[in-house]
Amino acid sequence: MTSVLPDEPEAGLLEPGDVVMAVAGLTVNHEGRVQHPRFGRVPLTVLWNDDKGPGELLKLEVLHRGQPKLIELPLRRRDAARDRVPGGWSGEKPPFVEMGGLVFR
Repeated sequence: MTSVLPDEPEAGLLEPGDVVMAVAGLTVNHEGRVQHPRFGRVPLTVLWNDDKGPGELLKLEVLHRGQPKLIELPLRRRDAARDRVPGGWSGEKPPFVEMGGLVFR
């Protein structure tokens, strides 16, 4: 983790410098991806929404200050209006362009 936003569910559970080793029992590789049983190799954040809903717990295995730690992260509904880059596609031209992993307005 490079940062933890104060109003996110992770606040108080994770700290900058923590290393996420596994999510929901799936090992996280050096690229931050897991081998999903249905979808193949995907970013670990896919597991935040995979068959789970608000109020459920997501189990994270992290390396916290050099020591292994198990965290149960409570999931909550996200406000898509807060996303810097909106997901999905509405058919309208978005107000940004993504090139090479960078987002331009």
